[in-house]
Amino acid sequence: EAGTYTVRLLGIGSNANYAMPEIREFVWEIKPRPINIIWTVDEYVYDGTLKTPIASVDPDSVVEGFSCGISSVLGGGIDAGTYTATVELNSTNYTVSNVEYEFVIAPKSIDVVWSDTSFVYDGSAHIPTATVVKDGIAVAGDKVEVNVSGEQTNKGNYAATATSLSNKNYKIGSGATVEFTITPKEVKIHWANTMLTYNGEAQAPVAKLEGVLNGDTVEAIVEGAQVNANDTYKATVTGLSNSNYAIAADAVKEIQFSIAKGRNEFVNLPNIGEVVDEFPWSGENKPYDKFGGQVIIKYYTDEACTQEFTGDISKAPEGSYWVVAIVEATENYEGIQSIPYAFSIEGGFNVGLVVSGIVISVLLLGAVLALVLITIKKRQKGGAV
Repeated sequence: EAGTYTVRLLGIGSNANYAMPEIREFVWEIKPRPINIIWTVDEYVYDGTLKTPIASVDPDSVVEGFSCGISSVLGGGIDAGTYTATVELNSTNYTVSNVEYEFVIAPKSIDVVWSDTSFVYDGSAHIPTATVVKDGIAVAGDKVEVNVSGEQTNKGNYAATATSLSNKNYKIGSGATVEFTITPKEVKIHWANTMLTYNGEAQAPVAKLEGVLNGDTVEAIVEGAQVNANDTYKATVTGLSNSNYAIAADAVKEIQFSIAKGRNEFVNLPNIGEVVDEFPWSGENKPYDKFGGQVIIKYYTDEACTQEFTGDISKAPEGSYWVVAIVEATENYEGIQSIPYAFSIEGGFNVGLVVSGIVISVLLLGAVLALVLITIKKRQKGGAV
C-alpha cells in the first residue's frame, strides 16, 4: 500500500566479531501511483438541470491485480457559464495527474419576435418592441427581456437590433434585427391672401399649415407666383420644407387667386391757397403720376365736361373753363381722374389762379363732382391786377 514505513534492525546473529550499528531504524515511503482520468463531457446547454462531466480511471494506469475507482466528481453547474470539475479517488494508492477539468454550459438560444414596426412622426424617439418566443424558455419562471438599440426620431426607414438579453442563461437566436419605418405627419392647408394688389413684385397666396408640432418649422412650397394684374391665376403647394411632414390626401393643394390693378396717384396737384401765374397744370406745374403713367390735361367749356376745348388754351377767348387731369388705365394700374376745376378767362391768357382739388378714381366719374369756381382776372401790363 502507499504510505510511510520504518525498518528496525533487531540483531545481527551470534557472531561476536560484529556489533550492532548505532542507527538501527530506516524510514522509507511507497508513494501513490499516478493515474490518468478520462473525462467525458457533452456539449452542455442550459436547461435548468445540473451538468457534471463524467470521470473514469484509465485502466492502463492501474497496477495489475489492484483496483481504483472514482468516489466523487465535484464542481458541476446549472447556469450557463464556465466551470471546473474535480475528481476524488476511492484508493489512497493512487494520485490523479489531471484532477481538474474545465467545461462550459452554453446559454440556450432563443428567438426574438418584434412588434410596433411602423410609426408616425411626432417629435419623439421610436423603436420597435422586441420579446422572446415564450416556447423557447427552458425553465418556467425564467424572466428574459430583450435590450434593443437603434431608436430614431425623424421620418425614414431604419433597422433596430436586439443587442443582448437580460438573462445570461439565454442568447439571441433568430430575429436579431428588424426594419421599421417612421412616416411623415400629415398636415392640412388653409389658404390666405388670395386677393392681391399689384406691387411690381411676384406674388402668391399664403398657404398656412394645420398640424405642425410646437417647435418645428415647416413652410409650404408654393408655385405659381405672378407679377401682373389678372384674376385667373392658380397657386399650387408642391411640397413642404420639412421632410417630417406630408400634405394630407384631402388637403386643398391648389387655389385660384387674383392680382388687382394698383391704384394710381397724382403728384403735384395744386393745393388750396397756391397762386399760379400760368394756366392750370401747364409747364412746370403740370402734375405727374407717381407710378410713371402719362398725365393728360384736358380743358372743357361746359360744366359737365362734355365739350373739350382742343385749341391752344393760351389763346382761348374770355369765358368759363374747366380743367381735368387724367391718367388712363394700364395693364397693372387703374385709371384716375381729378375732379374738374373751374376757372374764368377775362381779356386774355396771362392770369393768376387759386385752385384746390381731390383725386378720384375713374370708377367715380358718374358721381356728382364738386366744382371750384375760380375767377381769373387779366394782369395788366405795367400795372396792378
